[in-house]
Amino acid sequence: MALFQKYPGKKKDAQSTSSKKIVEEDDLLLARESSILRLLKAGSKHFRSYAFRSAFFAHCLDTNVLKALMCAKVALPRWERRVTGTACCGAAEKEVSLQALQALEAEAFVAGRGCFTSALIFEAHALEEPDCSLQTDELQLMERTNYPLAYTTKAIRSKLVSLLLPELASRWHEQNDDTASLAESYPNAGDEDGLILLDLWVLPSDLEEDHPTATAWRLPMAYGLVPALTKQSTEKSLDARLQYKAQVTNAVRSAAVNGCDALLVACSMGLPGTCRGREVVAVEEAAEIWAEVLRGPKGGAPDRYFKQIVFCFGRGASNSEWLRRAQRALSTAFNLTEGSR
Repeated sequence: MALFQKYPGKKKDAQSTSSKKIVEEDDLLLARESSILRLLKAGSKHFRSYAFRSAFFAHCLDTNVLKALMCAKVALPRWERRVTGTACCGAAEKEVSLQALQALEAEAFVAGRGCFTSALIFEAHALEEPDCSLQTDELQLMERTNYPLAYTTKAIRSKLVSLLLPELASRWHEQNDDTASLAESYPNAGDEDGLILLDLWVLPSDLEEDHPTATAWRLPMAYGLVPALTKQSTEKSLDARLQYKAQVTNAVRSAAVNGCDALLVACSMGLPGTCRGREVVAVEEAAEIWAEVLRGPKGGAPDRYFKQIVFCFGRGASNSEWLRRAQRALSTAFNLTEGSR
């Protein structure tokens, strides 16, 4: 929009009615976004992080995903910090593979191979790094699932409805009576216990929207692993390895205890904790750790809970030397054949 349309001067009396209408609508939009910004920043420390706030506006608010979730009255995901109990060990014939798919796309891949309950492991943002951009895989959760709602309280959601969907405000009612948001129990960078999200609802992708049967589907579990800060992890490499291995162990165990038969590891920018320039352990070391954890100390235990273990590199993996390096490291660690890649 031209500057004179957005900020008309005194001599714009001849401006068309349509242009004036555009200006008024634009002013209303700016005022609404300003109100939403103040509301979110006051209600959650996550929205006081520039990176998280920007991601929310770009991938959830501006894309109308938030409005769609509220129109459909999609329930909030449940969240936990630590899982308790033991997993029932199955005798599944496992398959480990590297796929050029986004993690959410890979759910259909494992479903076609007999899996019913998938768990997605991704690298979640660290509150200690407010200016560090969110990873691609977390952004995808932001723009296609009810994940962002977990960072809001019931009071905030009620006010958001008034701002975004005033026609529904008088009829808005939530079954749950929660008073806290996920922000109150969010893990610190490097915590062994990550973020367990249960019952996420996934909206159809752009490729699915025009399909007559496309509808939201349920992702039983997602696990956010929050790696240690890079400057901390480089001081003591052995401690960094042990810390990272404990994080991976808890992520895998959480998926097993929740009865998942497929494990989807989101690697669009590399294995969790090894994003280029921010790796807490070397890529090859991280691949070895994933293999150690999934196979158990004697090559026998945790991977028997899962029929499918898929490392999801997204569709741009072939164009990234960094991702190809991660794929080579995983192939070596898991002794994968060419057909598994």
